[in-house]
Amino acid sequence: MKYSLTLILLIFGLVLSCSAEDDGSSNNPTQASSSPQSTTPDVPDPGKPALSSPTDNEVCQEGELVDAERSRVNFSWNAAPNTDSYDLRVINLGTNEIIDIGGITTTSNELTLFHDVSYRWYVTAKSDGTAATNQSEVWHFYLAGDGQENQVPFSAVPLYPSPGATVDASSGTLELQWEGSDPDTQQALTYTVYLDTQFENIHNLTLAANEDFINLEEGRLEVEVLNETTYFWRIETSDGISSSFTQVFSFYVN
Repeated sequence: MKYSLTLILLIFGLVLSCSAEDDGSSNNPTQASSSPQSTTPDVPDPGKPALSSPTDNEVCQEGELVDAERSRVNFSWNAAPNTDSYDLRVINLGTNEIIDIGGITTTSNELTLFHDVSYRWYVTAKSDGTAATNQSEVWHFYLAGDGQENQVPFSAVPLYPSPGATVDASSGTLELQWEGSDPDTQQALTYTVYLDTQFENIHNLTLAANEDFINLEEGRLEVEVLNETTYFWRIETSDGISSSFTQVFSFYVN
């Protein structure tokens, strides 16, 4: 009887020992803890550059003379936060020629440009690690030179709808609004509006056959529009001798 009791106690002790080992392995804090996961920090969007020079609507920007037809012009802007590089775009308003300089890591860049021409320019800030960008305001200037009395008017600035906006037109009509200016302040300006639902058609100047769209004396035009439709438009500004064109803008009608 004494032998049987001893055997039973021995077996019970072995069972408790195995259970304790099993419990200990399953509650092992080293195994239960998960290794920390590495995360990539969010890259902040670049800030908006503030343009500095040439100043907006400057009529007699001279630059550094290169020859009888050209001068070097220094473009500068203030550093934008969270920005690694800048793209500079300069547009000849007489010919619509575009000059793009990308990957600028400083806050200035020098270009050689032709005299007697109005230009439009702006800067886009970019940051490594994100596709987000931030564009500055658009400024204009006239590069002075000899031999030309008339100066090309500045390209118009859209006021309504703003570029890329979504608008309501429950009445089926919409009033386009813009603002124009000219280095030759004594000259009267007229405008021609090109409007279409197809982007490629905006570059076909014959689309302005509608007399209501031609030689407008004010910066406004009421047009008929359709709901759930995207429209593209651009504005030609003329002083009676020379003209300038805006880029193509778009808006969506609910």
